[in-house]
Amino acid sequence: MPLHLVFFAVETIGLFAVVLLGSRLIVSAPARRNVQLAALICLNAACARLLARQEYSYFIPAAYDIDVGVLASPMNFLRNMTPGLFMVLCHSLFREGQRLPRWLLGAFVVQCLLEEPAPLLLGAKAAQYDLLKVVPATLQLLFVGFGLYWTLSGWRVDLVEDRRKLRKIFIAIVGTFVFAMILGERLLIPWQSAALFDMHITLSVIGALLSTVMLWIMFRPNAAAYLDPLRSETVRVALEPPPDDSDLEALQRVLDVERVYHDSELTVASLAARVAIPEYRLRRVIHERLQYRNFNALLHRYRIDEACALLADPERRHLPILTIALSVGYNSINPFNRAFRELKGMTPSEFRARVRADS
Repeated sequence: MPLHLVFFAVETIGLFAVVLLGSRLIVSAPARRNVQLAALICLNAACARLLARQEYSYFIPAAYDIDVGVLASPMNFLRNMTPGLFMVLCHSLFREGQRLPRWLLGAFVVQCLLEEPAPLLLGAKAAQYDLLKVVPATLQLLFVGFGLYWTLSGWRVDLVEDRRKLRKIFIAIVGTFVFAMILGERLLIPWQSAALFDMHITLSVIGALLSTVMLWIMFRPNAAAYLDPLRSETVRVALEPPPDDSDLEALQRVLDVERVYHDSELTVASLAARVAIPEYRLRRVIHERLQYRNFNALLHRYRIDEACALLADPERRHLPILTIALSVGYNSINPFNRAFRELKGMTPSEFRARVRADS
């Protein structure tokens, strides 16, 4: 069997896999933004596969070549949106309650404009290579890097087990693969070289394999474990029996009475040791009984509530705000101020002044 026929068959399998995967996602919850983003990434991956058949036509026999015609421009635009969409999806899933930095959104818009409209307006002269190729590719690496950072940084404090599983997929399959593809095909290897085509074949085979694995995961009976974080921003009711009341009582005792949140180095693991229950059970208690999806959110709530009580106490008016911040578990004033503003909508100084004015 000719090698090009084998490669064509592999790419066809990969194409149908990403199309079916996107269809599976969009059918699960078509109105959810996260699902729409994930499905659009699948569409972009399909466009990338089809467009590559035309771009690498000088290495591919005519029998296996594909001419997308006038669709080349919109398909190129879509495929180059993938890193930015990956970044937005990671932020939406794993940085809940926070806004995506505006400068990153602006950079995403600039990258998209440099990919497709700019070449038509400026031409494709060698002097414009850095602007039209290197700059957008570098921005794409930046977007994927931020997505991977957000995925990794909140792993330990994430209390939603389904979302923790999804993080593994994003790191092992999506993020690292897209990062390698941009770095190799767009920056490191010269265009129209045999080495570039060899790398394209390698990445296409890996991509087809990963797409097939993801498709298999999404059609398994326990696919809800991976789909639910995409389909809904609400807390999912666990299929297992609810956590034991004794676990909740033990947790509330160490939080309300012992005030373990004063420990600035407190982690899920160390708190589980204090409560004397396994870590996985503690995560379920905090998530399902206290309705927190993130461990840091729990700590901020307890610490800021105590700080408010101290700031409102007339007998403690002489205490500096830094002293209060340190006493409730923060290592410095900046994270305390950020958490206070997020939860109360004002700074600690404004809160203390308002309490004094009302008394």
